[in-house]
Amino acid sequence: MKHTFWLLCIVCVLQGCATVEPWERGTMAREEMAFVPDKLDQNFRDHIHYSKEGARMVGAGSGGGCGCN
Repeated sequence: MKHTFWLLCIVCVLQGCATVEPWERGTMAREEMAFVPDKLDQNFRDHIHYSKEGARMVGAGSGGGCGCN
């Protein structure tokens, strides 16, 4: 039973592996395929989120949403 489980896990993981042919790279590089299509808008939303939540994803930050320490 263990072997069947691990075999199933390996098969599921390997399904995500794919090669992209050179003629397909143009399709994958389109603007709507990006994780963040509009970087300026995402930076603005991140600034609002960090200001309201007092949260930082990287580095040490202190203080609350008001901008004070």
